[in-house]
Amino acid sequence: MVKIIDADAHVIECEETWDHLQPGDERFRPIPVADPDGGHAGWLVDGQLVAGAAGDPSISKDIKELRDVPGRLAAMDGLGIDAQVLFPTFFIGLTTDRPEVQRALAKTYNRWLAHVWSQSDGRLPWVVVPPLLDLEASLEEIDLAAEHGAHGVFMRGIEGDRVLTDPYLFPIYEKAQELGLPISIHAGTGSGAVRSIYYGQHETRSRDVFAAANLPVLGAFHLLVTSGIPDRFPDLRFGFIETGAQWVPYLVGEALRRQETMTTEGTISSAATVLADKNLFVAVRTDNDLAGLVEGFGSTNFVMGTDFGHEDAGTEVDAFSKLRAEGSISDADLDRVMSDNARALYAL
Repeated sequence: MVKIIDADAHVIECEETWDHLQPGDERFRPIPVADPDGGHAGWLVDGQLVAGAAGDPSISKDIKELRDVPGRLAAMDGLGIDAQVLFPTFFIGLTTDRPEVQRALAKTYNRWLAHVWSQSDGRLPWVVVPPLLDLEASLEEIDLAAEHGAHGVFMRGIEGDRVLTDPYLFPIYEKAQELGLPISIHAGTGSGAVRSIYYGQHETRSRDVFAAANLPVLGAFHLLVTSGIPDRFPDLRFGFIETGAQWVPYLVGEALRRQETMTTEGTISSAATVLADKNLFVAVRTDNDLAGLVEGFGSTNFVMGTDFGHEDAGTEVDAFSKLRAEGSISDADLDRVMSDNARALYAL
């Protein structure tokens, strides 16, 4: 029986998340903010409201918030999932220009997830949140996390005022490559300006969650390929998570067009092998044309995630059973998408 790996599952942060704040950092503890209906509107952090998430109402609060690790493992058993790679919820939308705030919150989150992992018999690997405004602290966090169950480095497509080709981030890439951890680029917004423009800070604006959360990931893919970053770090793996994969043909075509008409540092020798050549992995959804993607790019670089714990456009708790029932690709390709590729991406 193939080992099923959920390449994108989530934790909903709770009060216990902040119990690992380091001495002197207690002043940065997020303050829970209730909505008028008695739910959880979010967290007040350094003067800004970071939206909260109630998550999937069909899943118990303790399981989503990982207070009940045995319950989480039992829920995974019910879905036939052997391991879930845990991503944050809080940090998808947190933006701050204060290194001390980012550092304090990343440290408590990482220590909390290390504690959760220690109770999971290795079934809940996680991605470390680096406080990127402090490179030295980021490198220390990645080192520590790698010793306590972390199998990836969390990033968004834009981090502050930097895109992911910024040389400022190269020490992070070097460290991740050294430790065999992938850069896990998840849907979300690391820029307060981008979030303000797209997500809407005024009642007169329409919220464009797709533009705020998904477009930065797509932009990062194109930039990384055309800038040659995967060639500069040949052993570093990149994951593009929770944005589907139907965009891959379009962006590979765009990169090829620029290669032909403009000067690009990164080059594509073959569109069919570009994902494998550059160690790029993309999380698919069941509504993607997986057969077409496999035909065009092979089956070795697509993974599957359920977004377990959330209730949004990316959530497909039953994704694995649906994919198997569809029968759109061969059993060998199916095993790669549901297991082998995620194990390769996250070094599981």
